[in-house]
Amino acid sequence: MTNFTQGSGDSEVWIGAPEIASEILGDASPKNVRRVRWLHESNRLPTFKIGRNVCLRPATWRQYIAEREAEAEARREEARSDTEAA
Repeated sequence: MTNFTQGSGDSEVWIGAPEIASEILGDASPKNVRRVRWLHESNRLPTFKIGRNVCLRPATWRQYIAEREAEAEARREEARSDTEAA
């Protein structure tokens, strides 16, 4: 199994579920590697495949997290305004 980072800057790619697990979950334990593969297979991560390897661009990951944070903040603001209106 390939486990390395290719490229630099915006063209960098994390290749392999172990590397992705290490980067986004903190370690490449078997549990976290399985979690990355499951998230990939269920389309819950912005990943793609090169051959048999799950891949993720760090820039795409940062954008994905920023979008999720913005969505969560919008929901909190909506809940606050609903509470204040009541």
